[in-house]
Parts: sequence; structure tokens; C-alpha cells
Amino acid sequence: MFNSKAKIKSNRKVIQKKLRVIITNSCNLNCKDCFNEWNPQRGKLFAKIQDIYSAIRNLEYSVLSIKLTGGEPLLHPDINEFCKQLEDFAPVSITTNGLLLSACIDTIPVNIPVTISLYGKTALEFSNHTQVSLIYFYKQIEQLEIVKSNPHRTFFANIIIKDSSSWNFSDWLEFALNFKFKKVRFLTKLGAINDKIIYQNNVESVEKFILSNPTCYKNYYDPSTLSCRYGDLEIQLIRQYYEFDLAVQKTYGFIWINPNGSVNHEPNFDIIINNGFK
Repeated sequence: MFNSKAKIKSNRKVIQKKLRVIITNSCNLNCKDCFNEWNPQRGKLFAKIQDIYSAIRNLEYSVLSIKLTGGEPLLHPDINEFCKQLEDFAPVSITTNGLLLSACIDTIPVNIPVTISLYGKTALEFSNHTQVSLIYFYKQIEQLEIVKSNPHRTFFANIIIKDSSSWNFSDWLEFALNFKFKKVRFLTKLGAINDKIIYQNNVESVEKFILSNPTCYKNYYDPSTLSCRYGDLEIQLIRQYYEFDLAVQKTYGFIWINPNGSVNHEPNFDIIINNGFK
């Protein structure tokens, strides 16, 4: 078990950025818009806790939060250690497709928020996005029952707003409500948009719903986020940082740490938008 006794740099400047740690690029899905743009060697890299810990310790600044991602982070056998050790630096969360939730839930500390990416309300929609068998949709639905049965834990949902006439905000909201998430995050798309009119209408449907709610508020430390309360649920519209000017992109957003411990301070949005993630 890794146990660092190295002193963390004191008096580090706190910046308004969040850290995404890619602890593996292995995944049990094959999504069209995979958010693993830094390394094309899918399925071969698993981070070592000491490499990631050292990379964060050696940063010249402190970040707001740390998100464990991939690939599929729950494939990493040391997910529990990553959660515990990296809390030395900032609050830690996990973003996952949820397919391994039942196998890992008892090893994930109760205080760690888990965000599950939802790729379809039907088996066909799920399969079209993830490029795997229809059976995986039903596997995810089974795993989502864990969200309902663990109200003491913090589960969020990620939903990508699509450029399709079949994408419907109200339907997605109803779908997410059924599983009793504490927060549902509707994300604007990062990548090529085929039908900009339909896409913009879908984004506006989320935005109008939130703005019309009397509980609507903007995140004071991040201009990309617009939120409201809907009963016990928090609903968010999350815009990608490339939609803002360079000043916002440089002040807010993410820093990436790759499985080998290397650091990417800013993504190349032009490459991602034009060429996708693979």
C-alpha cells in the first residue's frame, strides 16, 4: 500500500481549476465521443498511485477538486487507495459509466461522490452511443438500482445534450428522477455538431427550464454552470469552456493528469472539436 510521507508544498496559490486524473485508459465501452483525448493507447495504461500523488504534490498551485476518471476508473484495482490518498490535496469524486458499481461500491469511501454517465434511455440509444451490445444497457439499469438503494451516498448523473430531434430534456429528467440522483448535470457537447439548430434548441430547453425556476442560481466560482432546485434534485446546465473567451478558459476549467503522471494544463479544443477524441 502506498503511503506518502513527503511534505506537500505549503502556501501554494489556489487556482479556480479542477483536476481530472485519468487513472486508466481501459474501458468496458467504446463511446463515439470518448473523453480520453490525451493518449490513443486504449486499454493499456493503469496509473500508479505514487506517480499521480507525486504529480499533484509537485504542482505549483492547489486545485479546487479532483475527479478520478478514465477510461473506466472502476476497472482500476486500487480505486479505493486513489480516493483515500488524493484527499490530501482536495475533495475527490469519481466519474464512471456505473457498470461495475455493484462490484466496487463497498470499496469506495462513503464520502466520495460518484457521477454516473447516462448514455441512453433505451437499449438502442445506449448501444448507438457506446458501440457495444444492447445487453450493456440492461446491465447499467441494474447498476442504477444501487443509486436508489443507497440514499446515504452521493450520486450524480451526467447527460450529454445531443444534436438530435429524438433528444428530449423532459424525458431525460424523468428518467433520472426515477433513480433518485441528488444532482443531474446536463452537459453541452464537446466535439463536432451535425445539426446546430436542433442542438441549440435542445440546449435552450434545458436553459429555459432552469432560468424559469425561482431557485435558479449561477455558480459563483465557475461561469460554466447554471443551476436550480427541483424538489430534492439539483439540476445543472454545464457549458464547455471552449464556448467562453480565452480569459475564462485560462482562469477556470480543468487540468489533466495522465496515467503515467504527466500533466496537461490545457486541452487543445480545436483538435478535439474538429477530429473528435480518437
